[in-house]
Amino acid sequence: MSATQSSCDTVVAAEILLDVISGAVIDDVRLAQVAHYFSAADGQVDEQSFFGLVGLVQRSLPHNLTLQALAMQYREGVTDYHCAAAFIQDYVKAVASGLLPSQPLSIGYHQRQPGQPFDQDTVHQVGLASWGILYTTEGEGVLDTRMRRLSMRPGDAVLLEPGSVFSFKRSEESENWAHYWIAFQAASNWRGWLEWPAVGPSIGRIRIAGDVRKNIELAMRMLLASYSEPAQLKPELDHNLLEQIILRCRNTLTDAPAPVIDLRIKNAQRYIGQHFHRKFTIADVAEAANISPSTLAHLFKKQTGLSVMAWRDEKRMMRAALLLRTTTKSIAAIAAETGYDDTPYFNRTFKRLIGKTPGDYRTR
Repeated sequence: MSATQSSCDTVVAAEILLDVISGAVIDDVRLAQVAHYFSAADGQVDEQSFFGLVGLVQRSLPHNLTLQALAMQYREGVTDYHCAAAFIQDYVKAVASGLLPSQPLSIGYHQRQPGQPFDQDTVHQVGLASWGILYTTEGEGVLDTRMRRLSMRPGDAVLLEPGSVFSFKRSEESENWAHYWIAFQAASNWRGWLEWPAVGPSIGRIRIAGDVRKNIELAMRMLLASYSEPAQLKPELDHNLLEQIILRCRNTLTDAPAPVIDLRIKNAQRYIGQHFHRKFTIADVAEAANISPSTLAHLFKKQTGLSVMAWRDEKRMMRAALLLRTTTKSIAAIAAETGYDDTPYFNRTFKRLIGKTPGDYRTR
């Protein structure tokens, strides 16, 4: 495809998507053009699943303020290639970071390569509304929580708890990153199955290999196909396939020859999770974990990538972000509730770790 054709296709796709989020009725021929555009760029977007996604977008329009704002922002500018490309990126972000995670279950598969529409940061700065799974099949991706950067390679399954604040993208060292993403509301009986080895206060990871990996990837392909197809028992089938994926991932821990994380470090993580809003010392954590303070400091950093207190701070920030989003409590009250007696210090710490002041974060 020539550069001219690529520019023309981008503008046409942007004009059609802009009509979609402006509430216009779009015929299947025009929608197929956009499906073809994304299929050529991403390699994994079939026409049927794209039509289903457009239907979801259209149904969300009356209450989707982000897409309404995009329609206003770009309503006169997408005839220019650069503006059209920017609009498509913003559209993808709005759908991937806002709309899809709010559904009872959503799944997608992307192959990210330099210069393609999906090759950008996916940001959940306002907190994930549901549970999330990222599963890598090829290449390498990076999960960034601002306090840590977690590499994701083939066979890595990463679990993200509701309320998590993070972004993810293709690693700059990798020419490709192919991955599934699943956002879902967890059934009550799944709680024990979602206790994965923690690599962050709200992040679990399981590394999968061999035949188990083949079976998990088969179940993910089946779930992706089921998600895109209308069926009488579709919710039940989707639920069943997701349950299989979670069970197969969790079952790998049962067969593991040794704990992925030292039991003493798990006990330390548990203590921090229960006491993060209070003052404590490394000695307090070490006593709870039945380990010396010096050994705790060394092992904790080695196995989690963070110091004990940095782990505590990340847990505090996730809790503070949740309270800012879901309550009307004052910033001072939230600071105190998450362990900070000094509100200005809390404000500085929040901005350093989350990227915005608590006031700006709440306003957004």
